[in-house]
Amino acid sequence: MIFQKKKTVSILIQDYVIRLAMTDKQTSGSIEIIEKVIPSGLIEEGQITDESGFYDFFKKIVEEWGIKKHKVRFFVPDSSVLMKPVSVPAGLKGTAISEHFMMETGQSIHFPFENPLIDVIRLDSQSRSEPDEVPGILFASPEEDVQTFTNVFEDVKLIPEAAEVKALALHRLLFSMNALDTSRTYLISDWSVNGLNITIFSNGIIDFMRYQPIETMLGNWEIEQDGKQVHIRLPGDSFLYEQQLEDRITELERLMNFYRFSLHKGEKSVDELIISGDNPFLEWIMEKVNERYEIPVQMINHQRLLPHFQGMEAKHAALLGLFLKGATR
Repeated sequence: MIFQKKKTVSILIQDYVIRLAMTDKQTSGSIEIIEKVIPSGLIEEGQITDESGFYDFFKKIVEEWGIKKHKVRFFVPDSSVLMKPVSVPAGLKGTAISEHFMMETGQSIHFPFENPLIDVIRLDSQSRSEPDEVPGILFASPEEDVQTFTNVFEDVKLIPEAAEVKALALHRLLFSMNALDTSRTYLISDWSVNGLNITIFSNGIIDFMRYQPIETMLGNWEIEQDGKQVHIRLPGDSFLYEQQLEDRITELERLMNFYRFSLHKGEKSVDELIISGDNPFLEWIMEKVNERYEIPVQMINHQRLLPHFQGMEAKHAALLGLFLKGATR
């Protein structure tokens, strides 16, 4: 008897849309992305606010998409993630690293929430010496925020495989496209309709992360299902919303100055800005950022993705990075 290997799907959940990426059943090796409008009131700031309502909604689309019993990768809500540089005892590897920092919680390391879920990336140097400690990057989020998603996934017969930080998925995508020079420092700004995630990578390593909400009422937006895709637009006068975006663009400068002068004492600065996301004003944002800053700016859009991922758009970037987790292309 031949048993099929369990397939893996990657899922991105915003307040207004859910996106799924999986290997296309019709075309071997290509990627299929399906989108579905999320009814209002189920998700807020990336977190489930109506667990029973989201379960009912998600159960239907799992059946519709035919993904029951698949493994699932998903994103930790941007608003929940905290990042800290840490020193890792050199003798620790694998799960022992996270266990070590769980033991240190409330003693040498503190979080603004209880019951943190911790993951640590160990940054081993190429030095021939054997130090007692090596640098690392710690990510933490409230366990409840992640567990709520895990519970729903298991209830609808999916198998949770990994919870990912969106910034790492975007970096993985850009690296796979040979779009990064590891000797440079990049600020990646990922724009959704109602949030902005700002991450700085230096020498290929995450160095700074900040999430900021964008104030807008989703009820003012037209979010419409069109087959397997979702279209989003803001009808009427967009002046007030554009002011919100202008404020966030101004904030990029403040954060770059903070990074340069407060964190690195003037010895390191951002070399290039990268814009991504599913915000329908992404081209407008790109234009305003280009007008304001003298450093190079690039956008992860259809043209940039085309040589690597046929038929993909800017809104698919983070999900493609999650799909690539553990993959070889």
